[in-house]
Amino acid sequence: MLKPKYIEQLPDHLIELYSELEQDILADMARRLSTYDYYIPAAQWQRDKLIELGGFEDWIIKALANRTDMTQEEIKILMEEAGMKALKFDDGIYKAAGLDVPPISASPALLNVLNAGIMKTNGLFQNLTNTTAGTATKQLENALDRAYMQIISGAFDKETSVRNAVKDLSRHGVGAITYPTGKTDSLETAVRRAVVTGVNQTALKLQETRAEQMDSDLVETTAHGGARPSHAEWQGKVFSLSGKSNKYPDFKGSTGYGTGAGLGGWNCRHSFYPYFEGSPRAYTDDELKEYNSKNVVYNGQKMTEYEASLQQRNIERNIRRWKREKKAMEAAGLPTDEASAKIKSWQEREKDFLKQTGFKKQVGRSQVAGYGKKDARHTTAELEKAGGIPVKLKESFERGITNKKNAGLDNAKVDIDYINSSEYKDKFKHITNNVKVNTQIYDQARAMLIHRKGTHNEDLCLINSLSGEVVGRQVNSNVVYNVVYNRSLNKAIAENEPFTLISIHNHPTNIPPTGKDFTSNGSHKYNLGIVACHDGTVYTYKSGNKIFTSGLFDKRVEKYKKVYYNSSEVEVHEMVLDEFVKEYGIEWSKIK
Repeated sequence: MLKPKYIEQLPDHLIELYSELEQDILADMARRLSTYDYYIPAAQWQRDKLIELGGFEDWIIKALANRTDMTQEEIKILMEEAGMKALKFDDGIYKAAGLDVPPISASPALLNVLNAGIMKTNGLFQNLTNTTAGTATKQLENALDRAYMQIISGAFDKETSVRNAVKDLSRHGVGAITYPTGKTDSLETAVRRAVVTGVNQTALKLQETRAEQMDSDLVETTAHGGARPSHAEWQGKVFSLSGKSNKYPDFKGSTGYGTGAGLGGWNCRHSFYPYFEGSPRAYTDDELKEYNSKNVVYNGQKMTEYEASLQQRNIERNIRRWKREKKAMEAAGLPTDEASAKIKSWQEREKDFLKQTGFKKQVGRSQVAGYGKKDARHTTAELEKAGGIPVKLKESFERGITNKKNAGLDNAKVDIDYINSSEYKDKFKHITNNVKVNTQIYDQARAMLIHRKGTHNEDLCLINSLSGEVVGRQVNSNVVYNVVYNRSLNKAIAENEPFTLISIHNHPTNIPPTGKDFTSNGSHKYNLGIVACHDGTVYTYKSGNKIFTSGLFDKRVEKYKKVYYNSSEVEVHEMVLDEFVKEYGIEWSKIK
């Protein structure tokens, strides 16, 4: 048996991985829309549009393919862990009943079920590559057509038309699957459903196979608050797997097990476990009744936990929607003040909802990849400038900034004399075995430090590790502590072989490579990463042989900052880096 809360958190890491991709796709769409030449004859428009869409679709397919290996490894780990966890729970019940339970490794039937589940779920993700590429390309085509018609008809100017198109794309997110009915599921929805459904169905099939081996017919279903009404009817009850019991109803017929709408179907968090006649029941009738009662009050209205959870999901969707729009507007070079105001408004609504209902914040459900604390501070600054943020809220954000030891502008200063010195240049002599490449790395690091001195902005440059030539760069990103991938960078990634590119970017905060640096290094299949800190420190890094999310790394850093509170932020980062060398096979070095 798997507990509902365990099943709910299963897709978190993969959603983060694909959320990063979704934000990259939206940013790329926004850039294409904002830089496109709409003032051309209709025939040329059609020809150029086809070229643009073809390049966009090829880029998405490659970007998705880059994540395939990481996804397959993660699915395998999730399946094995969940399967063993479910069987361990069930086997404990069988043993308590006096039955002799054979080891899992001795059962070819169980191993076949596990392998089939892994293959099936990986197949779903393989299909996502083609369906997402096709659906997202159609979204871009519709957006281009709409903007073109608005501009040539004189209904709107270019900026307004592009802004409308970006807002529409951000509202819906990147589409992954379009059904014959016309309904489109977002990439996040498709990933969550594939993971939850795939892993839970495999675990349930393992349990069903084990029950057949043990000649055990009765099962009890799990129960949880917030279950959809059709599932609330059968949760927490006892059923017969064979349907031959005179006392208990048929399991499949009653729960819909094996169908998309039933137990173990689309996004279902229910499970089951062995039940032996005369054993105490896990849930009393009063407890099950309580799960389904209208005991939640929000804005004076009584509702069930399920109805309240729908309200919470709606708030979270709107927070994500406006975060997506803010990042997309930044990529298009358009104003973000409306998005900033909406983000704060929906976040305040979320706080009020949680306070009234006592629900817990589901952090991952309102997050958007690339939108972190730095972006939140930027949002706050925009609202302060507009005079639209309460003093209390203003103070809370300022405290958040002062807690970061290296976040001040003083630390973003660059000693130009030192950067131009032979001592600093010598740090780059042995980064690779190619003198020309090493010289180029130094030149680019020096250039970006001079360009970004005294600011919190970052530049990024890509160098071919074989030729030593610069093949892509971004020097105009206006998002603090972040680099927005532009057409130059995306083109370099698409046109160069995997593991031939070296990435270089600056860190105004002077901290070592971050979790996001490593995940970007792995997803883009870079040969090597270089961080040039504003204080003159230089770091090299490579992703490892095991995947991890940037959130996992960042949480470890935050945890250690509290434990080792006398240590600097750099020292804490380096502690975590050393641990990830052992746990995930990453490589890093500090060039002194």
